[in-house]
Amino acid sequence: MGTGYMGDINPQNTLYIKSLGGGIFSKYNFSPTWGARLSVNYLHLQGQDRDFNNELQNTRNLSFQNRITEFSLMGEFNFYTIFNKKRQQTPNFTPYIFAGIGILNHDPYVRYGGQRVRLNPLRLEYDEISNPTIYSTWNMLLPFGVGIKHNLKNSWAIGAEISYRLAFTDNLDNVSKYYATSIPQYLRVPNVEIKDGDVTRKFGIEDWEYLADPSGNLFTNAGLARGDGKTKDGYMTIGITLTYSILSTDCFSWRK
Repeated sequence: MGTGYMGDINPQNTLYIKSLGGGIFSKYNFSPTWGARLSVNYLHLQGQDRDFNNELQNTRNLSFQNRITEFSLMGEFNFYTIFNKKRQQTPNFTPYIFAGIGILNHDPYVRYGGQRVRLNPLRLEYDEISNPTIYSTWNMLLPFGVGIKHNLKNSWAIGAEISYRLAFTDNLDNVSKYYATSIPQYLRVPNVEIKDGDVTRKFGIEDWEYLADPSGNLFTNAGLARGDGKTKDGYMTIGITLTYSILSTDCFSWRK
């Protein structure tokens, strides 16, 4: 499935599809149209200011990548039943809607100097009073969406769906509040070797300053808005589903 992110780097473009992901789900049908499904997905998100024709964003020049593992429980409503012996009485496709609740685990990072550098531990928006701590990487989410599926043969069905997740965090992109006002107390820099041209060196304070403000104006921007002030990020998936239903003579839809 394709994945797209919305947040401080992409506040408006709902079709900002930049990455891929996948997952599995198990569904139990309570009736011919109502069911519940438990899903597990592994998704990749990314975004960068340079993707947008905006002078302020191009100057800010922030970017991120994120790997998300999500678990969700959703209710699903199908407008028709497609598993029915009397096929002439029912369509072989159905639109459907779904919504629910879930949790996600995420860990934003950047590719920097040839290395994968985690952003959360760096506290790039550090302020001793308003933003002194590392944020949680576990958060709630509200998934919802629409889809359509087609019965291929007996138990098999193929479909397409689009889903949006509202995440209860403003840090999927590691951009939230203000430019740092100082270097974090007790900063533990990553133990990685950074490639700087033909030179390889240890990650240092100058690298922290660059990641906090790639424009090179950290001490001028200190305390000014780094994010757009919204409290929650979100992300979208667009993909194909392939399902197999276990049917029996006792199944309510199959015996109709």
